[in-house]
Amino acid sequence: MPRELVGLIYGYIDMETRLPLLLHNYYENILQYIPHMPTDLLIKMWKRNVHDKIFTDDDCNSLCCTFDNLLPSTKYLYNNTEHSIKHPIYETLNNDVKLNRYQVNYGSDFGRRWYMRTKISTLINYIPTIYTFHDTFDYRIRKVLFRFIQLLMKPIRKIKAERAAANFARAQRLHRITFKRKIFPKLFTAVRKHERKRVAQIKLDEKAKKNELKRIKLAEKEEIKRTKLAQKQIKLAQKLENAEQKIPNKTNGLKPIKLNIIS
Repeated sequence: MPRELVGLIYGYIDMETRLPLLLHNYYENILQYIPHMPTDLLIKMWKRNVHDKIFTDDDCNSLCCTFDNLLPSTKYLYNNTEHSIKHPIYETLNNDVKLNRYQVNYGSDFGRRWYMRTKISTLINYIPTIYTFHDTFDYRIRKVLFRFIQLLMKPIRKIKAERAAANFARAQRLHRITFKRKIFPKLFTAVRKHERKRVAQIKLDEKAKKNELKRIKLAEKEEIKRTKLAQKQIKLAQKLENAEQKIPNKTNGLKPIKLNIIS
């Protein structure tokens, strides 16, 4: 869906619905990646998009003029003097939005980063629970949080993409190291075994071929011997037959021989 159309659709959704949807999708990412963001960037974004949207730069005890008239103040007379007290929610917001100067300016980088993470987490958990029964104020205060989260997600997406790329590169390095140290030796051994088996099988096949050729040659020799023997037998039979045919002709011309038998 085009971004313009998505923005148009979201424009018709009330803040009470949009803010929980945004927190549901990005709350875990915000708390996870805030410690990896530059501390100075977090402080700068907080001052511009949270503090300056609610409080004036001159007096941090009063809200901006657009917020001052959104909630009724309490007026009373004391010693014939009229006093006015602002809504208590202003003081609560002041305590939650105002940054501790020492924590921001003089703490360690690790302490400053986790201090900002705590402030952002508190704001995210606190703002959606504010109900003053004045719709305009509730909408404006939630809109400040909504815009701040949207701006916060821009560097978080960049950090998330960089960390995903770094994790992917680390996984590739581990894969190469694992392949080189564990898989490659086993693969090399398996290849050598397979090569030996292949060579042995080739030798067996060659030996079987040689034996088959020898058997064929021996069979041919035996066949030749049998053929020659059969031819000799045929020739001998022909000679005997010719001899038998000649013998009766000679016996007919001979005189009978008388044998004297001595008893």
